Amino acid sequence: KKDESSKVLALRAMNGVFISRPRVVLAAEQLGIISSVISDDAPPSVQIESLKCWRDILLAEEKRIESGAARAKMMAEKKVALSKRISGDQDGDACISGSVLTKHARRLYEMKESKDDKVRLMVIDLIGHLLRQGLINPMETVPHLLAVQGDVKSPQTRALALKLLINEGEKRPEMLRQRVCAGIVQAYHFQNSVYNASGRGATALLTRDEAGRCVTETIFDAVIKESGMKNKRAQRQGLLKGILSLFEKDPGEQFDHSKLPLLSFAAEILAHLPYTTLNDPLFCVYNASCISTLDGQTVVKALAEVVGGDVCDPNSGEDEIEQAVKKGNFDAKKFGLKGKEK
Repeated sequence: KKDESSKVLALRAMNGVFISRPRVVLAAEQLGIISSVISDDAPPSVQIESLKCWRDILLAEEKRIESGAARAKMMAEKKVALSKRISGDQDGDACISGSVLTKHARRLYEMKESKDDKVRLMVIDLIGHLLRQGLINPMETVPHLLAVQGDVKSPQTRALALKLLINEGEKRPEMLRQRVCAGIVQAYHFQNSVYNASGRGATALLTRDEAGRCVTETIFDAVIKESGMKNKRAQRQGLLKGILSLFEKDPGEQFDHSKLPLLSFAAEILAHLPYTTLNDPLFCVYNASCISTLDGQTVVKALAEVVGGDVCDPNSGEDEIEQAVKKGNFDAKKFGLKGKEK
């Protein structure tokens, strides 16, 4: 049906069937129903309802397992092997819904860049339940949660993603530091995808009014403060090193001019991070000096090709003194200089 309201009502009805009969989910997957309701071609209202349905299915299945209903059903069956009884409190239907949804994890990550803010909120909520139940890889998910910190027009979505990041940071303290580089790249692409139509472009900065004073901060400031990363020197320097690694390149690799906006995005983050000690800016300066020592000449050469001139010599033309010396009639007094002492 082309009617959106009919599709939404149909999804709600199917939701009840999926919860009571989990194996029907396999049939829906084979028919392509699940892929169609979360595709770009589906209207936002249908996408939102499908995400709500999946959340309800996961919660219902979790409740069924924790209440012991799944185990009771398994034990009631006469033809159940001993190995199945030892497997725990889950029956054969327990993993169907989660497995099918895990198959579409990549599509869920893509849906975070939807133009509809309600879709973005619902998909982050669903990702949170998948993380809690261990159905998706945290290492792959954290960069996408970091990217949503750039959703400046949807504070509720940012707050939910921040909560999930803090939870993951408490369980795996090194993960945020290890995945910050991928998170910056995802945040840059997120803002270009979601806000590019408005002409806003990608920016890593936020401004807020604090006691009549305009305060500028980065989109990742809340993550750094709430995770406690700023109080640990090793984690802070690991974070800075991860950001600075975006500016490094392999020997012999050609400079890609298309990366300049991304590097500008990363530079904004480095310039406005909440530094608390002098060691952190000095750490950035030291690493930037190392990168310049290795790649500085290549960068200067590439910049010269862009501007179409020699950037090494800002005064490439001859001045009056050089012209006079070249002609052989140089008069020091004319230029206010002392003559050569005899």
